[in-house]
Amino acid sequence: SAGRHVISATAKSGGYEVSRAQARDDASEYCERSHQQALIDSFEDLPAAGLEAEHTSRVSFTCSP
Repeated sequence: SAGRHVISATAKSGGYEVSRAQARDDASEYCERSHQQALIDSFEDLPAAGLEAEHTSRVSFTCSP
């Protein structure tokens, strides 16, 4: 899939390390559908939100052969 993509992932526990890992895994799965690899450009950690202080990370990436 051409172009830049953004995926967000939320972790109820484990902090930003877990939400970043989930976002990275989701980006990889997205690119693998077209037999490509995810190239991570950047992460953005969003402020903790909700009653349980869920951590959300956003990853910006492109897919490459």
